Amino acid sequence: MRLSRQAIMATAASALAAGGVAYAAAPGGGSGLIHACANAHTGRLRVAGHCARNERAISWNARGPRGRRGPRGFTGPPGTGVAGPAGPKGATGAKGATGSRGGSGAKGATGAAGVTGPTGPIGVTGPDGSARAYAFVNGSIATPTLAAAQTKGFTNVTEPAPGVYCLTAPGIDPTATAAVVGEVYNSGFAGTPTEVQLENDLGTGVTACPAGEFRVLTSTLTDTAGTISASQAPNISFTIIVP
Repeated sequence: MRLSRQAIMATAASALAAGGVAYAAAPGGGSGLIHACANAHTGRLRVAGHCARNERAISWNARGPRGRRGPRGFTGPPGTGVAGPAGPKGATGAKGATGSRGGSGAKGATGAAGVTGPTGPIGVTGPDGSARAYAFVNGSIATPTLAAAQTKGFTNVTEPAPGVYCLTAPGIDPTATAAVVGEVYNSGFAGTPTEVQLENDLGTGVTACPAGEFRVLTSTLTDTAGTISASQAPNISFTIIVP
């Protein structure tokens, strides 16, 4: 029986694997080939550098070509060794560019009111006003008087009849100016409305004022079923100003 080259090579491989042939010591070891002789009838294989007449010389590479890279294996389980010490701190990196400005946040809640501060010192007295004359008339006493600290330009006040006051302001013509009168709180008339009125005439009889004086009338007011009536009354204090 004549064996094919493929059968011989297969037989050679099996023989080397089973017999543990050390191909490094075989003839031709320096050429990277393994030389052997295969019996042409029985297929018996022997490693040799020279073959007999009834043997067929064969050879093969001691190391085959490199195969393709196999697929990546599965990830192994985590190691059980002790973690190594922490490495040294790295150098600080360069400062990054400034980011864009964010939008305005929502308005916060109003905070609680602060504690009231102490009263400040009294301010300096301001300059005199520009009024030519003014006066505070104290009419709550039997004989009306001018309050000196609150009077300028007026020199005298009289009451020729209850609730009729005549005021003297030298150098000021009552017929050529527009004076202003105002009420003040009158404790003697608590709960009763009062009225102060500047007259544009001097009056007649006992209620008349001398020429060149300001004439002022004071009254109490009464509401009768929705109708307001004025009754001339004394003992009512007031102010008068001549711009």
